[in-house]
Amino acid sequence: MANKYFTFLAVNQARLGYVFIYEGMAEECIQCPYLKVCHGKLKKGVAYKVVEVKDGRVECPLLGEALLVRVEPVEVKAALEVKHAIEGAIVSFTPRECSQLECQYFNLCVPTFSRNDGGTYKIVRVGEVFTCPLSGVRLVQVWLLPREV
Repeated sequence: MANKYFTFLAVNQARLGYVFIYEGMAEECIQCPYLKVCHGKLKKGVAYKVVEVKDGRVECPLLGEALLVRVEPVEVKAALEVKHAIEGAIVSFTPRECSQLECQYFNLCVPTFSRNDGGTYKIVRVGEVFTCPLSGVRLVQVWLLPREV
């Protein structure tokens, strides 16, 4: 990706490969001098992965000692109806409605990252086809990358 995204993470989280979902800023962040660096380009509900740990350290009232890290949006797994699952396609993703927490496909149909309903994603890979045990709808596992981060 051409854009570079930076943020601060707690020391125990600031490691290569660590993945998190950006939840937005706390009220305490509004007056922080590091606001633009910490929250500047991150989008709420998007999953990010740490790709570089920098030398910058700050003392954060919420995190304690925090390190500057470079992050990138990460592909996330989800389920789409087979007819919409075309590799390279741009889709609007809204999680399926499901109350079957014990279902083996629940995390694909109602993924954690999907707090921003209707977000636009690029399908970067198409995987296994399966049938929803509850509705009988044919679905497929896909890997999505946020389009406009």
